[in-house]
Amino acid sequence: MKKMKATSILLAIALALPLQTAAVQPQKALAAENLMANESVQYATVASVEAFRDYIDNDGLYASQDTIETEWEGYTDVHKLVFDEPGTLLIAPIEVNGEIDTYVYTNFALTAQVGDAISAISSSQDKITAYEIEAGTYYYRGSRWNGFDPITLTTYIGFIPKSGNITAENKYNTSADTATPIDSIPLLANPAGLIDSINNDGTYTSQDEVGPNWGDTSTTYSFTVSEDGWIFAYPLCEENSINWNLYSNKDLTSRIATGETRASVTEKEPVTAYVKAGTYYYNARRWNGYDPLTVSTYIGFMPAYSRVSVYETQYSDDMTSATITVNYDADYLGSFASGTIRMVKGHVNPSDLYNEEIWKTETRENALEKETVTVTENGDYTLCISNPSDKYHCLAYFSVTDIKKADPAPSTPSAPKITKAKKGTKVVKGTCGANLKVTVKVNKKSYTAISNASGKWTVKVAKKLKKGNKIKVFATNSSSVKSATTTFKVK
Repeated sequence: MKKMKATSILLAIALALPLQTAAVQPQKALAAENLMANESVQYATVASVEAFRDYIDNDGLYASQDTIETEWEGYTDVHKLVFDEPGTLLIAPIEVNGEIDTYVYTNFALTAQVGDAISAISSSQDKITAYEIEAGTYYYRGSRWNGFDPITLTTYIGFIPKSGNITAENKYNTSADTATPIDSIPLLANPAGLIDSINNDGTYTSQDEVGPNWGDTSTTYSFTVSEDGWIFAYPLCEENSINWNLYSNKDLTSRIATGETRASVTEKEPVTAYVKAGTYYYNARRWNGYDPLTVSTYIGFMPAYSRVSVYETQYSDDMTSATITVNYDADYLGSFASGTIRMVKGHVNPSDLYNEEIWKTETRENALEKETVTVTENGDYTLCISNPSDKYHCLAYFSVTDIKKADPAPSTPSAPKITKAKKGTKVVKGTCGANLKVTVKVNKKSYTAISNASGKWTVKVAKKLKKGNKIKVFATNSSSVKSATTTFKVK
């Protein structure tokens, strides 16, 4: 990861007033602008949207965080962004209920808006908004449109420079990790594995008493998975009055899954999230009731490789293709007709696990018909295994790097032309491609010459040419490919 623009976040004083008031009092706007001069909120310089998601999930610093106390409406502070070169602005305004819209402007008066309003998202797994921008100064703020309680908007900013010049290292949050680590999470062979474990007196992952007050929160726990795959969680409690939340970062701003507690594993499906290898955090928050309640959380992890992986990559003898052999869960797939393994070129983010446009689910255009598939281009590839029997599809990634392009088939030279062959002479002249071997046949005898750089050639035959003699000529290139034969009759 690369270095961030390190700066502080300043309050836009004038825009604490309604927008029209700021416009009426430009001197206040100028005063606020002067206070913000040469200051920009921090942002991450990255190579792609994928890298920006990784930045958020790996506890990268947010650009701003604002709480709006007023009900139903109200604005965050105005924040300034300065870019020294053109590129792609990435903006991820995160608020778990999505009740805030964010706006980006090219001027401090907030009258020239860039694109449409950006609705708040709940996590880094949701859609990241991208704008192509020129070098310059930009401003953004959030606008609340719903709700009663105080609401907090956390905004992450990324920038992909058009120059591609990403040289420094981004800073991650170095604050102390206050989460309680969990030593290990049991691996599951299938989604039912966690239910089987619970029903057979499997050990819970954590157990907490959540206080009697609305808003009381349990201990925050962290755990790490070393592979991509599915997290399954059953937060069990005698009452369904606690929300269990799973986050991708320790600031607990990027919530990737949530669900109410339940009395048993048969009452509701588990809380689930398809994740990349990394560290994840969870806690439980009270939203109803009066007496203290105990939450017992059971968590299991099903690695993606248990359903699909690449077993072998075998290159052809001439290295112009590679045959990929796929290892897959035959019980889950059923068959290549009832289930599907699809392959696309490129690295597909887990957030696009169900993207019908990418996987072309309406056709079998990118579907495998057997456990092997041949590719002819180097690059990154993604496999997806799916079956209507459940929604827990899985991804596998592989790269092909050693394919060589086949040598192009040698071209066929054009047939030569005879420009001079008069009766009573021994000279035959003509033209063809440059530097070709020219073969001339007259009276059952063959003569050769090499055309010059201009394509001209000359041969001298043994006997003088007679009227009616047939002359045949063809050219051969350095790959021994012959041209068509030209026939000429002496007049």
